[in-house]
Amino acid sequence: MELRPPGGCLQFHEPVKTPALRSSAATSRVLLMVALIVAVLAAIPLLTPSGQWTGERQLLVAIPAVSIFSLPMGECINSGADNHVRRVRCDRPHDEQIFGKPTPGYHRIPYPDDALQAAIKDDCQLEGVAYFGTDSPPKQLAIITYIPSEAEWNAGPQVAACTFWNMAGKLTGQIPH
Repeated sequence: MELRPPGGCLQFHEPVKTPALRSSAATSRVLLMVALIVAVLAAIPLLTPSGQWTGERQLLVAIPAVSIFSLPMGECINSGADNHVRRVRCDRPHDEQIFGKPTPGYHRIPYPDDALQAAIKDDCQLEGVAYFGTDSPPKQLAIITYIPSEAEWNAGPQVAACTFWNMAGKLTGQIPH
């Protein structure tokens, strides 16, 4: 006697094929690789913008660029473009330090021509020498003069900026008088 299901048809089922499970050794290798990658990424030191190791981990925060003409004397900065710089704590490596803010006069004058720009640069040189009193500035320091664009000049304030820049590399700490 042949047994048939209620529908009258015989149904044959093929054995279910399951994908081969990875061996525990292969799984262990994958987990080890993931752990290794995470460990390497966690060990990468945070670098200063110049690529130098600071020796400590720091929170990287996007510091907005500001007009150099809006900053007071004594500020330490990293150079930027179009007279915009980034403030830096003076105890951290930095590009420049503002030491002078010459103004050509007390009333509004037209944008400086070549002669007035040369006079502003001379003022920065004189303020740089005066900064050190009777001593002359160290030879590795260059004096940089920032003169506003015509739009910045017309918007005010009508002021330039003088900075010290270390030709030998980054400055660390404020430049003593």
